Amino acid sequence: MAPIRVGLIGLGPKGTGEFAYSLWSAVSHLPSIQALPQYELVAVANSTVESAKRSIASHALPSTVKAYGSPEDIANDPNVDLVVISVYVGKHLRLAKPAILAKKDIIVEWPLGASLAETEELAELAKGSGAKVGVAAQGHASKISLKLKELVAILHSFIDVLGNFSKVQAVMKTQFPDIPIVSSTGQVVNPSYTKTSPDDIFVQGILENGALASINFFKSETPVTPSRELVWRITGTEGEIEFSSPEHVWQFGHPQAEINVRIGKDGEPTKVELDPQGAVIDSLPQLAQNIALVYEAFAEGDTDKFPTFEKAAETHRLLQRILDVSGFEA
Repeated sequence: MAPIRVGLIGLGPKGTGEFAYSLWSAVSHLPSIQALPQYELVAVANSTVESAKRSIASHALPSTVKAYGSPEDIANDPNVDLVVISVYVGKHLRLAKPAILAKKDIIVEWPLGASLAETEELAELAKGSGAKVGVAAQGHASKISLKLKELVAILHSFIDVLGNFSKVQAVMKTQFPDIPIVSSTGQVVNPSYTKTSPDDIFVQGILENGALASINFFKSETPVTPSRELVWRITGTEGEIEFSSPEHVWQFGHPQAEINVRIGKDGEPTKVELDPQGAVIDSLPQLAQNIALVYEAFAEGDTDKFPTFEKAAETHRLLQRILDVSGFEA
């Protein structure tokens, strides 16, 4: 089968650091596309043709990779089967529309839209396009997420790991309003920027299956257990599952993240061995591995491992509900 020909919007040049948000497509999407035999990069689009050419040269891409300066041009290229958008969320709607109208398959970074209205607009447009659409929420495809789903099914606890809320309450507050702004090179460009987003988030409620759930998201400067910044416990009638990770960022994955399971009230916790990802995935940098799993799932049409636009809209509706009931105002 011929490879899926990819047009990538938002490829930055090579960076000097391990990771920078402005270079996300370069450290995750590009390595995934290059490593997987199901795909072939054929075009790059940035804000200008010159910018796209610089990125192509920076990554030593083949001379056959075309450079474009607009989303319309890359969407209208008959040799592009799939358009991938990896840029700041405020540009997703404008950049995705031409691809959807051209009936191209499309993958967009999460969040799909900058607002619920934008997300629903893109989901509605995609319905009539007949194209395959997906959101690069890479946590869905991770070996941790898949193992949690499997264990939850075995222990008869939650459905699809968590499920939606039937009733929800929330509190959000900005405890630290001033933060430093750091450039991609690590230089502090603004030592005291006033942020408008909350840094403490409490969510609790009743899930559609009747289970109770509570979430507390915050970043502690002095955690009690420094080696475990993220802890998630799922408690059911048959036992308890605990996922923990040294990093609070769920979607990237971490080689030291682990799952422990206790069966029964008196059982001893047991570490769960995770399923292998395959030689190709394991050969990629850590930041690219879950993205590569999304690409594999997209090629196979396995929507259990990546959200469609409509599924992304459902999640955005839930997030809007949580924001509304919290009463938080930026």
